[in-house]
Amino acid sequence: MNAQQLRNSILQEAIEGRLVPPACRQAGKTLTMNPQTYIKGQSCWFTYVIECEDGSFYKGFTDNLLRRYKQHCDGIGAEHTKRHKPKQLYYWEMHYSQEEALAREKYLKSGSGREWFQREVVEKADNWEPASVLLDKIRKEKEQLVKEGKLKKKDLVETPISEDEIPFDIPESWEWCRLNNICIFLSRGKSPSYSDIPNEYPVFAQKCNLKDGGISLEQARFLRPETVSKWQEEYHLHTDDILVNSTGTGTVCRTRLFHESCLGNYPFTVPDSHVSVVRTSDCICSAYIYYLFNSKFYQDYWEDRLAGSTNQKELYIGVLQNTIIPLPPLAEQHCIVAKIEELLAEIDKLK
Repeated sequence: MNAQQLRNSILQEAIEGRLVPPACRQAGKTLTMNPQTYIKGQSCWFTYVIECEDGSFYKGFTDNLLRRYKQHCDGIGAEHTKRHKPKQLYYWEMHYSQEEALAREKYLKSGSGREWFQREVVEKADNWEPASVLLDKIRKEKEQLVKEGKLKKKDLVETPISEDEIPFDIPESWEWCRLNNICIFLSRGKSPSYSDIPNEYPVFAQKCNLKDGGISLEQARFLRPETVSKWQEEYHLHTDDILVNSTGTGTVCRTRLFHESCLGNYPFTVPDSHVSVVRTSDCICSAYIYYLFNSKFYQDYWEDRLAGSTNQKELYIGVLQNTIIPLPPLAEQHCIVAKIEELLAEIDKLK
C-alpha cells in the first residue's frame, strides 16, 4: 500500500466512524440492549464507567455491556459495586479487540486517565450529545439568523434523505444530513472587476487554491477599489471556510481550508466565481468536513455529479448543497480530526 492509498484508507475509516474508538456518554439513559457493533459481523469489547450513588466511579471492560452492567446492579459484578451501589451507566467506549479495551481501562484508572475523564467527560458532558441534538441546535441558530435577516427562509428547508442515498452504516450517535443543513453560508463566489494594478483587495481564485498542501495569494489579482463596496461581508473569507474549486479539469473538486493568516497585510479577500465557499455553523468542526471532502469517497461522489464538457467540468452549487454527510457528535469530530492529523503526519515521515 502506497502513501496515497494509506491516506485514502485513513479518511474512509474516519468518515465511517471506525478511526477512533466510538464513545457515548450514557448518563441518565437506560441501557435496554447491547450497542450494535459498527462493523457488522465483527466482535467487540467495551470499556465502561459506572457512576455509583456515593459519587464514585467504577471502570471496567467487558465483551457484553448489558450483561455486565446488570451484574454490577445485582451485586455480583465487582467488589467496588458491591460496597457502592451503582446509580447509572455513565460512559462507554467500543473497541474491536480485548487488548484495546483492557489498555483503555488501565488508562482510565491511571492518574492522567482520571484527569482526562474529569475534564473531557464529567465537565464537558454536553460534548457527548448525539448528533441529532447538534442538528437541533443548528436549526435554532439558523432560525435566529433568518429573523436577523442574515439568512433566507429557503435556507431552513431540509430535503429528506432516502434509504437509497445512504452509502454505508454509521455509529448510532451519528446522523446523516445534507451539507446545506449545517452551513450558515454556502455559495459560489462572484465575477470580479479586476484592477490593472495591485492594491489591498486580493481576489481568491482557483490558482490560489492549486498549490499542493496549502493556499497562497501570491498569484492573486485585485479588485477595482470602486467595486469593493459591492461585495457583501458574507463573501469575505474567514478562518475555517472550506474552499472548493468548482470549475475546470484536473483541479475541479480540489478542496482547501482557509485561514486568515494567509492574508498577510491584506484586510480581506473574496472568492471569484470559480470557487465555492462552505462556511459551517460554529457547532461544527470545519476541519472534520474538510477531511471528509478530501476522502476518495467524496471526491468520487462529486466527480460522478459534475456537469459540463470534457474541457470544462463544473461542480454546481446545488450538488454541494445536497451532498449527504455522516455527522458525528462534536467531541467525536474533534477526536477524529486529531487522529487523522496524527496519522497523516506519520505518513509524511514515511515518505
